[in-house]
Parts: sequence; structure tokens; C-alpha cells
Amino acid sequence: MVGPRLGRFDDGFVKDLPGHDMAFVTLGTFMLWFGWFGFNSGSVYVYSAMAPASAVQLVAMNTTLAASSSGLASLLVAAKRSGTYDLRICCNGVLSGLVTVTGICGFVDPWAAAVCGLIAGVAYPITSHCLLKAGIDDPLDSSAVHLVNGVLGELLLSFLAKPDHVQMLTGSVCGGIFYTKSGWLQLGMQMLGKCLAAHCFSLGSAHQTELGLQPVTSKTDAAIY
Repeated sequence: MVGPRLGRFDDGFVKDLPGHDMAFVTLGTFMLWFGWFGFNSGSVYVYSAMAPASAVQLVAMNTTLAASSSGLASLLVAAKRSGTYDLRICCNGVLSGLVTVTGICGFVDPWAAAVCGLIAGVAYPITSHCLLKAGIDDPLDSSAVHLVNGVLGELLLSFLAKPDHVQMLTGSVCGGIFYTKSGWLQLGMQMLGKCLAAHCFSLGSAHQTELGLQPVTSKTDAAIY
């Protein structure tokens, strides 16, 4: 079943459908954040089984900085637009920073991780707002959090990867555009990957009817129950 939830868009206006328990939302966010340390830090040894402790420390620091700066940025951007501080936006902002930094945390300096988090924190509420304006209902804001910021993180790697960090984990002497010319090749490869992914997604969407998917209406919703 595809389409917005019933009542999400009434008479051309976006109707807010808040979560049921922000305490659990916040607890879940902290649990994910805690788990992300093990995921990112442990992934260091995928690149090198003999990686130094400083590499793990760098990854943990970058994970913290990106998540914190992103959550703060999302909170302030949303507050600027709505006039209130929304904890849900802050939690999703934290997750946006974590998503963005996951692929780059071992290859950038701490200041760059904080900058990436700020960018992710601004991108999330803007993307979420644009999706609603387009009539797209994403109950968990997964597209804004994971899709947009996942792509954003990979593209930022092409600019901010530091050669010293890259060499320490991979043995390759290369870096981002801010450090070396080889960053342009990395950016090109990232863009190619995104174009191929978008093409595959469009092919899947084109076969929506063949898959038997149909938009949610009052009739289809009643049929479920």
C-alpha cells in the first residue's frame, strides 16, 4: 500500500500527526546513538586489523561531534520556522548526523565532522518540510534522515577526507578536494553511484502497478480492517 495516511493532508493543508510517547522516542534515540559507537568504532578493524587506538578514538570523537552538532542545528532551524523547540526534530537531527558521519568518520578531522553534522542538521528539517509540501507522507521521516543525509555524507567525503587518515586505514595516498586533486575522482565515482541508484529506484517505481501496489483511500483503508 502506498500513499499518505488518511487525514495527513486535509483540504490542502498538512495535518500534524505527532508521535504517541516522546519519552520512548528519546530513549530509542539514545540507544541508537550508543550503539552507533560500537558500529563505527568496530568498523575501523574492517579496514585494518592492526589499526592503532588513535584511529578508534578519532572515529568515536567524530561520531559524537557530528551527532551533537546535527541535533542542535535541527532544533534551532525548526524553532526558527515554528517558534517552538521540538524534541522530535532534535532526535531525528541527531540520527541525521549519525547517518552522515558513518561513512566518513575515520577519514576526516573532528572539525570537519562537526561541520558535516551542522550541514546534516540543516538539511534534515528542510527536506522533511519539502516532502510535506510535495504531498509525500513519510511517517518516520526516514527519507529525510537516511536517504538525503546518507547521500550527503558520501559526497562530503569527497571534499573533506584527509590524506593522513585515509592512508592510516587503507594504505592509499589520496584525499578530498580540499587536500588533493584526487578528490575529484572520488566525487565523480560517488556521483556515478548515486545516478545508478536513482536509475534502479526509478525502474522499481515504474513497475508499481505490476506489483499490485495501490494508493491508500478510504475504501482500501476500510478493507484492511
